[in-house]
Amino acid sequence: MQIKFAALTDIGLKRNKNEDSYLTEKRSAGKSVNDEYQHHLFVIADGMGGHSCGEIASNMACKGLVCFLDKIHNLPPYRIKKHLKKKFIDIDAKIREHGFTDLSCMNMGTTLSAMVLSQEKAVIAHVGDCRIYHLHRNNLKLLTTDHSLVQEMVEEGIITLEEGLKHPFRNKLTHVIGTNEPLELVETSHIDINAGDRFILSTDGLHVNVSHKEIEDILSTSYSPHLAAEQLLAKALQGGGRDNITTIVIFLI
Repeated sequence: MQIKFAALTDIGLKRNKNEDSYLTEKRSAGKSVNDEYQHHLFVIADGMGGHSCGEIASNMACKGLVCFLDKIHNLPPYRIKKHLKKKFIDIDAKIREHGFTDLSCMNMGTTLSAMVLSQEKAVIAHVGDCRIYHLHRNNLKLLTTDHSLVQEMVEEGIITLEEGLKHPFRNKLTHVIGTNEPLELVETSHIDINAGDRFILSTDGLHVNVSHKEIEDILSTSYSPHLAAEQLLAKALQGGGRDNITTIVIFLI
């Protein structure tokens, strides 16, 4: 099974800097450069808007997972989940420490979502409101939960999902990487993957402006990851582009 992907980021139409970051890595199980890659890592992070040094926090979060694939060679999914969770906790501590030592970055934070494709499994770790979607047989499923006040209100039946999209507290997060408080939750999961499956990782600058149905249609009909990423980015800009926009699109062939 081959894995093809494309990643795009854009500052959007309203912000004066890009606080999103992303990382893609791959490793071969063999020694030859021609060996099929067995492990892929995809990471996306969104520095907290309105906080100091959001772009530094998101960049540190992604850099903290550089070479992670070297440490999980041939591990089963449940072990990879444990390693990812521990890595998220370590990254949280480092970002918090940076904020304590550099007062200009006090209370900086970021969301962070990561996916490892390995041994016909996708392993996910997630904190915040970036999202990871899975398209299987043209049916799009959200694999992550938004760690936000609005999502909690939706789950409790206080407001509807549609109302949540326009709620004034829609950007208030309940769990993040960094800030002054230690990380309390890392959401982890794993699923089977198959040839023909497609994935998207996105910051909220994309999925706030592009509906679930629009994402599903673009992923289902695009003939390449790069084309899908371009179309998703264009849709997000057409929707207002009020935030930074980042997406990673993955096709399993």
